[in-house]
Amino acid sequence: MTARSDERHEGCPGAGRVGAASSDPRPQWRWRLNWLAYVPLGFYLIWLMIHHRSSTVFTAANPGIATGGTVGESKAATLASVALAGGCVAEYCLLAPSANCDARVRSAMQWMDESGLTFPIIVKPDAGDHGWRVALIYTPRDMRRYLRCVQPAVIVQRYIPGIEAGIFYCRFPSAERGRIVSISESIHPLAAHAGRRLEGSPSMVFGFGCHDAEYRDARHLISPRLEHAVDALCRAVPGFFFGRFDVRAASAEALRRGEFTIIELNGVLAEATHIYDPATGFAEACATLFRQWRLAFEIGAQNRVRGARPAPMRELVKLIAMKVWSEATASRLRSLARTSRDALLQREGDAGLT
Repeated sequence: MTARSDERHEGCPGAGRVGAASSDPRPQWRWRLNWLAYVPLGFYLIWLMIHHRSSTVFTAANPGIATGGTVGESKAATLASVALAGGCVAEYCLLAPSANCDARVRSAMQWMDESGLTFPIIVKPDAGDHGWRVALIYTPRDMRRYLRCVQPAVIVQRYIPGIEAGIFYCRFPSAERGRIVSISESIHPLAAHAGRRLEGSPSMVFGFGCHDAEYRDARHLISPRLEHAVDALCRAVPGFFFGRFDVRAASAEALRRGEFTIIELNGVLAEATHIYDPATGFAEACATLFRQWRLAFEIGAQNRVRGARPAPMRELVKLIAMKVWSEATASRLRSLARTSRDALLQREGDAGLT
């Protein structure tokens, strides 16, 4: 399966201060405190469930995505819907689940040849989890090493150079237009050498997970052209009202002009990742998460009135259990990722000493 494309309403949190794209005087470890915002959020979620008389109504926020994008949804399926809606999607192919590693490698290489693509290439699970198991691969040998560790469905996708950004969007079903509520730039230190691999660097790079990346508030890039482009696309994607596009753009100015390539679409469980900018305080992080989940419940409630069916709790529990088990048993992949990261850190350290 392949896909390719040619190219402010009340209640949504607004685009506030200009993001801290430059260096910030706060120590980098300070942003990690904002993960604690999920502690008070847990109590707020219980109140929302009671208020809306449903523990899963938020899964109806995106009727066009399985479980609303909470857990277990297919990344390939969401990318296909975006491409059909006219979005510029980075070329990809879906490798079906299989224990036959050699056959999957041949399929991936054949698709790359037919698409005119060369290494490096991005490889990631079809059912993703905040960047876990995403890898940048430079050789067929490492493609084989990766697929030997990951037997579920996998996406092989063209690597797009430039900046990476997360664009969070929301629209009420009753509203004619939606709005961008957050933009953050994602900086992946371990993959910074992509496209300029130096001698001695590893040929497989992990480090795309949300815990590995650094984020910078980029809400200052919101412009009428960008908002119009994103809103027009989102209104064309069937059953999508709430979530985050992960995109690549040639530059910040290109993104401001609405020129970008989509690499992923995340639903309800996506985050407005500008809260992990070191310049964002704990109180603002809490407020942002509270507003985000209030909107998810409200949009889901409106869609429920319109006939959308929230996912049953037993289905969510089953999918979450499967995901936890998959991660717990991925010891070979964790070892591979650890070896790759250690080698790259060693290479970066040696380069810093020269």
